[in-house]
Amino acid sequence: MNDEESGAGRAPGTVTTSHPLTSQLFDYGVHLASRSLFLFDEINRPTAAKVLMGLQVLGGGEVTVKISTRGGCRAAGLSIYDGLRECREVRAVGYGEVCSMGAVILQAAPRRELMPNSVLMVHPGYSSVGFDHDENTQRTAEYAKRQRDRCCEILAEKMGITLRRFLRRFTWDTYLSARQAVELGLADRVLEPEATHGTAAPPEPSFVAPPRRVC
Repeated sequence: MNDEESGAGRAPGTVTTSHPLTSQLFDYGVHLASRSLFLFDEINRPTAAKVLMGLQVLGGGEVTVKISTRGGCRAAGLSIYDGLRECREVRAVGYGEVCSMGAVILQAAPRRELMPNSVLMVHPGYSSVGFDHDENTQRTAEYAKRQRDRCCEILAEKMGITLRRFLRRFTWDTYLSARQAVELGLADRVLEPEATHGTAAPPEPSFVAPPRRVC
């Protein structure tokens, strides 16, 4: 009995088709039946390659990208951001932790949705420069700052604020609930389950502080 007959090595949950990459779809985080792509890894060059290949496999039409990541490399994340922006119909849904570059990637989709218990984390990020000749070190630092500013600009634009204001307001890691992320313009809506069980949780305080009353 060969692998094809036994089902060994076949991606779970995928539709059996004549697609040449059917046996590899799971490796690329692709669920063909629902036209979904799963981004649940650290953001790096191999992850970016998998996402871009997954988009290539799914081809045209609406694509749902499910995101849950602690973040990672800016350059790789911006590659994914650009790849999603190339697609005409993209819906991004955040699950669990959508942090750092994950929050930036979420902004690439025209439809940005968050699950009720998801958390968005935004920050300027950190850069490290290794030991090298002075000129190379300076150039590397300047490049890292440009990459940082570009990622922050993407978030600031969605929030309707300037880059300078974003850097002042979000100097440190800032964790936002799904509802708070919507309030700040970093997502479009929170997906609520069709049927709820038990007592609903009490409402959270708004991230945006109300104006102070002057007596």
